[in-house]
Amino acid sequence: PIDVYLIGDVYFVRDGNHRVALARRHGHDRIDAHVTEIACRVPLTPDVDVDDLIVKAEYSAFLEATHLDSARPQARIDLTEPGRYEILRDHIEVHRYYLGVELQRDVALDEAASSWYDTVYLPVIEAIRETGVMREFPRRTEADLYLWIAYHRERLKESGCAPDDREVAAGLAEQFSDRPVARLVKAVVRAMRAAVAAVAESPEPPVPH
Repeated sequence: PIDVYLIGDVYFVRDGNHRVALARRHGHDRIDAHVTEIACRVPLTPDVDVDDLIVKAEYSAFLEATHLDSARPQARIDLTEPGRYEILRDHIEVHRYYLGVELQRDVALDEAASSWYDTVYLPVIEAIRETGVMREFPRRTEADLYLWIAYHRERLKESGCAPDDREVAAGLAEQFSDRPVARLVKAVVRAMRAAVAAVAESPEPPVPH
């Protein structure tokens, strides 16, 4: 099945555009889908940025589940693409599991979210800020780079290899920046080293319930 958002009476494909195109090519007018309905009081018009609506709705759902805005009112976790807050939720579930093991008790999601913010997320953001590297990524946010760093760390751990920090940094620069890679690598290396050191938990979370 494809994954779609339903906003009002309009469907937006989150994952499965290729399958939709194939179905249309073969004359099918139906397709199996997982549908996420997003309540929206704003009427949809041609000039509405649908991705922005989806991201805001996902952030609202993230905060409703974690209560992070109540526990840490100063926290602003802004992401620029749909589907990313679900990944953050998975990170919190990982932290929740290992925090429960450490404390030898069940840990509520909101408690885990606050602990994750303080001990996992914020150190990475502070490392990013110390390098000033965000100046090179005007269309991205600190949370975007946090996810990129976390993702790269997981992949390297899974593959069992450890490329040079400069190689990793160059990949980040090439993916996100409009500026020459050479001007970014030194700053990104510093951010990667500090931030990766701060993220020390297993990349394999328990299945969320």
